[in-house]
Amino acid sequence: MLQNFVPLRNQPSTIQTSLRANQNISADAVRSRHGIEVEGDNVPDPISSFDEMEIPQALKIFLKRVKKISKPTPIQMQSISCLQHQRDIICLSATGTGKTYGYLLPLCSFLWKRQNNIHHQAQRNQQASQPLCLIIVPTRELVNQVLAITRELLSASNIFVQSSTNYGHSQRNGHSTPGPSHFVDNSSPVNHPPFNNTGGRALPNQWNFHPPRSQFIQQPINTPNYNQHPPYTPPRRPHPPYTLPQRPSYQQQMSNMANNVGYAYESQIPNANQQYANIEKIVKQKIIGLCGGTPVHDDVTRLNIDQHVVVIATPGRLLDLCSRNVLNLDGVRYFVIDECDRILDMGMEEQLRQIVAKVTINSNHDDIRTSLWSATLPESLERIARSAVIHPIYVCCGIKNSVPRNIQQDVRFLHTYQKREVLLDVLRQIPYPPVLVFTSSKDKVDDVTEFLHGEQFHAAALHSGYPQDYRNDVITSFRSDEIDILVATDLASRGLDVPTITHIINYDTPDTIEDYIHRVGRTGRFGRAGNVTTFLTLDCKIANELKELLECSNCDVPLQLRDVKMFGQKVLHTEMGDRVA
Repeated sequence: MLQNFVPLRNQPSTIQTSLRANQNISADAVRSRHGIEVEGDNVPDPISSFDEMEIPQALKIFLKRVKKISKPTPIQMQSISCLQHQRDIICLSATGTGKTYGYLLPLCSFLWKRQNNIHHQAQRNQQASQPLCLIIVPTRELVNQVLAITRELLSASNIFVQSSTNYGHSQRNGHSTPGPSHFVDNSSPVNHPPFNNTGGRALPNQWNFHPPRSQFIQQPINTPNYNQHPPYTPPRRPHPPYTLPQRPSYQQQMSNMANNVGYAYESQIPNANQQYANIEKIVKQKIIGLCGGTPVHDDVTRLNIDQHVVVIATPGRLLDLCSRNVLNLDGVRYFVIDECDRILDMGMEEQLRQIVAKVTINSNHDDIRTSLWSATLPESLERIARSAVIHPIYVCCGIKNSVPRNIQQDVRFLHTYQKREVLLDVLRQIPYPPVLVFTSSKDKVDDVTEFLHGEQFHAAALHSGYPQDYRNDVITSFRSDEIDILVATDLASRGLDVPTITHIINYDTPDTIEDYIHRVGRTGRFGRAGNVTTFLTLDCKIANELKELLECSNCDVPLQLRDVKMFGQKVLHTEMGDRVA
């Protein structure tokens, strides 16, 4: 169990609930307006703005200026409020509604308020890495995606940079981690306010509008002479202009953001890019992603060198490292299970139970903030929730097992031999890429990709048969618009976040309606318009559920779906068409 850890579960919250106090709008009216359903005791009011969150000011500006996110989505409004009030939650929401930010922004708040705990944890020289935060996801691709977003948010928050300047170099298993020498002005001769006891200036708690001179300025302005009488008073630094010029790179965007909230002019920061590179370096040392498909000894080495605060992992690799005694889950205080339904569908319920037991067995359950996130509600999720959460609040946005209204579904009945011809027709009618095509097997992925290459389409294949490095490269190229068409199995149906996807093609229908919902959710992200074309054949196993889903979404239902009994049976595929055997 963590030493020097101060649980906040029973402490009074300071979150401002402005919905009722300032606007005279009841919480129930706000939930009804945004389609939020809740179930539980003493449910906190939803937030209406990120200004109501207990996060660094720099992160709020980063969301607004860099990420162009001005307000929380409905699922974020209620989930963030619950997590900040130290409540366990089970969140059900359609894909593309912002669930990832729903648990990562409270994670930033959690770490920001516990910087001293991070300091004490890093000082301990222990054999096993003991993280404060644990995020479980089902696939390797989702590990990389959540890892990148977490690093981005925490780099903007400056949380780990401040904790590093507080305690200097930390030793663990004979290795050292970067300390304050990377970020402070060591030219100051003595310990004197506003200098810290290491001889350098302390980093401000957050980027506010009137902070003291930042340590990002390498050379001091008018170095003080402490021998003179009366005591020397440093001159006030002039305010910077409150403008944010456009910059192409991420580092320059961060630098502009710093200027906008009161730091020195960029001309006074000769090595700004290097400073931000050092910030990102420290953040990378505090966050680690663990998944299969990579050599396990590489993960063991990384865990032995650095004391990681946030661990993002798949269940199998996490349990493997725990069995090797290089990872200890006793200190976890922020616990997330993302895409919980997918993990359970993959047959990992027993592994998930083992992880929950390792997190809670030596800890007071009230000190652990737990959240389960899912797009659907299988029975197995309710079973795992009994052991993972205490007095949870259920949060549901939209209709359970439904497709968002902003996604248009087009289901076409055809025979198997017609699929390739119809596929070309659909692709040629789509105005611009990227497009995601789903098939039912790895062999079909390769066949369809080869067929598209022959038709001069810029396509790539993605399934579990390819090496992890290749899969990462394909996803990166697809996100950067270097690939027009991605042909994949259901491996890409969970967690793949490419906001520019406007069209999904179900070349084969999936085996469950939950998989169909997750496939559809790859388009129409964050309220954007999306289109889905599904090829319906006689071997469809979800005809009845698909018919109900189309009716619920007010989409056209093919005439063939009126008699669902003809679907899902053994089918003979011939050149003349399909027929029931």
